Amino acid sequence: FYGAYLLYLGLPNTMRCPQDKAVGYTIVTILIGFVLSIILGMIVGGITAAGTMGAAVGNAVKIGDSGSNVSIDSDSALGKLAALGQQMEKQGKKMEAAKRSGNANAQAEAASAMLGTMLGGGSQVEALAPDAIKPFLPEKLAGFKRESISVERNGAMGVQVSTGRATYRDANDNRLELEITDMGGAKGIMALAGFAGIETEKETAYGYEKTYKQDGRLVNERWDNNGNNGEFGIVLGDRFAVKLSGRGEGLDMNMLKSALSSLNLAGLESLKDQGVKNG
Repeated sequence: FYGAYLLYLGLPNTMRCPQDKAVGYTIVTILIGFVLSIILGMIVGGITAAGTMGAAVGNAVKIGDSGSNVSIDSDSALGKLAALGQQMEKQGKKMEAAKRSGNANAQAEAASAMLGTMLGGGSQVEALAPDAIKPFLPEKLAGFKRESISVERNGAMGVQVSTGRATYRDANDNRLELEITDMGGAKGIMALAGFAGIETEKETAYGYEKTYKQDGRLVNERWDNNGNNGEFGIVLGDRFAVKLSGRGEGLDMNMLKSALSSLNLAGLESLKDQGVKNG
């Protein structure tokens, strides 16, 4: 699941999709992958289920001394999936009721609610309003002056996403682009990413890219030595993706990290439960 964030970062480069459409492309791709994973699971489930479930159960399931009491850690990946399953069951019953009613609008609303619950990890989430994101795109950033700013909120089929972007430039023509995305209805996918526990690192003669967890947050950094450009991104509260990209002779990764850390990240992270409604 950690790949959801990497997919969002990489789609504009690998698939040449417009930057402002990256979030939508990511959600659609995740849904397609989700369906394909179910089909694939039916084929290979008999081979891999024992090993996969064994690892998950070992970390998440606790058995009492008598052996009769079994509990699942609600904060584990298995616990989160169990909670999501319960919420999806409720939404499934609502969809069946809507189907029996024959009301097309009711069926559409039920389908939308189910999709929103699935991506929201058991909850429906209203993404932050543009005015709530704008304060986190400051007029000045690490000595760079803001040149442009845009904030928008979009939603479809029960999934809402808000995105804010700002561009900056200094006297030496070094440039920065700050992007803040409230994954909103897809926060469930982002939350499950934190439980994967996977770290990746790739290094070449021209630069590097790596993904890791730091202080409980998912972090991605990339730098290209040839083009003097790179980006540093972090996921806050399993919901907000904050990415700072830079290009210029006077930039390096340490500068990007310092600039991003100067933002009010704690303030943004404190909004992680805003607009969250239990399914």
